[in-house]
Amino acid sequence: TNTLDANKSDYTRQQYRIKTDFLIRAARNFYIGPGVGFDYVEGKDFERIDLLQGQERLTRSISAGFSLVYDSRDASTAASRGIYAQAEQRFFPAFMGNEYAFSRTDLIFDYYKTVWKGGVLAIDYHSQFNYGNVPWTMLAPLGTSYRMRGYYEGRYRDENIVEAQVELRQKVWRRNGIVVWAGAGNIFRDFGSFDIGQTLPNFGVGYR
Repeated sequence: TNTLDANKSDYTRQQYRIKTDFLIRAARNFYIGPGVGFDYVEGKDFERIDLLQGQERLTRSISAGFSLVYDSRDASTAASRGIYAQAEQRFFPAFMGNEYAFSRTDLIFDYYKTVWKGGVLAIDYHSQFNYGNVPWTMLAPLGTSYRMRGYYEGRYRDENIVEAQVELRQKVWRRNGIVVWAGAGNIFRDFGSFDIGQTLPNFGVGYR
């Protein structure tokens, strides 16, 4: 059970999530395959229940879809060169038992390049677009342990998100290193309401 800060409104949630992908190598560095998922969320003790806009506190989301992946990285956990690109399409239809029927497109593009001995430039782009009747539990959140670090996950959320980040990683000793990064992210209801002025910044220094 986690207590989160969503739009300055505290609540407690219980969540169970299962997501499985089956990828088959179709060509060199290229993979394709289906995927399924299940997400159960029950929110409790809302400080501002009106933020749910009439949706249920408890939601179950069942999905099916497919992924296309290109991966030329030299290592999956600590790449020093190569590209990772993923396009994922998920469907949450009513006939699968979803009270809120919608679909989701998720895009990732990562680029890695060695710039000097022990130094790696890493670029990450991510976008997620949701279409249909999206439940509050499945809105795109800004701020995770992977992207836009420093923002509480769920503090900002909406149907769509676009975010990018640039990191400079430096190996110091054995498996220890440091990193500096800068990034930006924007969440929005639809493309008509996208406002570049609402883009949030992100930067920092860390240990790897």
